[in-house]
Formats: sequence, C-alpha cells, structure tokens
Amino acid sequence: MEMTLERLRAFRGIQKEVEEIQREIDLLYFPITSPNGRTGEGYRSTPGDPTASAVKQIMRQEAKLERHRQHLAEELEAIETWLETLPDRELCAIIRAHYLLGDSWSRCTQRILTYENSDTAKMRVYRYFKK
Repeated sequence: MEMTLERLRAFRGIQKEVEEIQREIDLLYFPITSPNGRTGEGYRSTPGDPTASAVKQIMRQEAKLERHRQHLAEELEAIETWLETLPDRELCAIIRAHYLLGDSWSRCTQRILTYENSDTAKMRVYRYFKK
C-alpha cells in the first residue's frame, strides 16, 4: 500500500484514539460507588451492581483498545518499512519526529534542520508528497 500524507495523519489519529480509550478505561476504575438509584437516563427502581457494570464496560473497552493497538502496530510497521526506503534521511527524521513521535513542525525544524523558520520541515514533507 502506498504511503500518503493522509495515512500518516491517520496514524496520529489512531495514536490519540488509543490514548483516549486508555484514559476512558482508567476513569472506569474510579470511583466505583454504591448505586443511588439514578442513572444518566433517569430514575431506576432497581439498583444495579456498579462493580459488575464497570467490569463489563472495562472488558469491552479493553477489547476495543487491543484492536486499536493491533491496528496501530500494523500501521507503524508499514510506516517504518516505508521510511527505510527513503533516500533522504533528514526527511525520514522529520516524518518520524512529526508523525510518529508527535513533535510540532516548529520543533522538527529546530531540532532536525536547525532553521529559524518553523514551516521549513512541513514544506519539505509536503513537497515530497507533491512529487
């Protein structure tokens, strides 16, 4: 499969989604409290078991998280393989820093290219994909 800017951006999106699913799971652990007879949908006459409900939600979210992590690992492998084929190692470093590590364009420019103009790294990547 061909590497595109959209695919690189999607990788960052998957990374963020994995982080948010993990955060959601972490929030499900605390607080687990006794039911008060009310839910987000309104009043319930028979209180449920908050622990069992939380465990079910956690298990569903962990399964979802695992699927997303697997997809993320597959995409990372494809991107790494593609990066190895790039002859321009500086461009490779920029793409790795921005899309895989999440650095800003400004930080990529300063760290890798040591230029003052923060758009230099971004423009190099965009020019490469316009070819």
